[in-house]
Amino acid sequence: MVEELRKAWERFWALSWWWKGGAFGVTGFILLAIIASATGGGDESSDEGTATPTPTQTVSVSETATAAADSPAASASPKPTATGSPTPSAPPTAAPTQPPTAAPTQAPTPPPAPVATTPRANCDPSYPTVCIDPHPPDLNCGDIPYTDFTVLQPDPHGFDGNKDGVGCES
Repeated sequence: MVEELRKAWERFWALSWWWKGGAFGVTGFILLAIIASATGGGDESSDEGTATPTPTQTVSVSETATAAADSPAASASPKPTATGSPTPSAPPTAAPTQPPTAAPTQAPTPPPAPVATTPRANCDPSYPTVCIDPHPPDLNCGDIPYTDFTVLQPDPHGFDGNKDGVGCES
């Protein structure tokens, strides 16, 4: 058995490089196909989302001589002819991705700016937009006709319980 393999190896190396090149090419292609299928390289449903056209090519070789290949007087002249055209594979149909958008945020509403007014007679300066008698007597929101008015500190009547600058909020 070993002797037969050695003789076959010698016959292979005695061939012209045209034949050896083809044999190496076919062997290499088969090895690449085996490796690609073992590692999942030929899977078209990969997550990469890219598809490239794969050209297919058919090569036919015709011999003009029928002499034995290992004979030194053999005059084989193969004529390769290439036919075929690239056949593109289907493009991926993945949905386009959109960048995430930030949710609109509302800026907190600042308290109303104090209005510079000249002090009115018998009006408390803590309530510049309305005229409320100074403390005492202690008034409540139900005791006055105003709602949602500006309150400055100190708030002697306590109209702005949550200290947001607006008194008697409705």
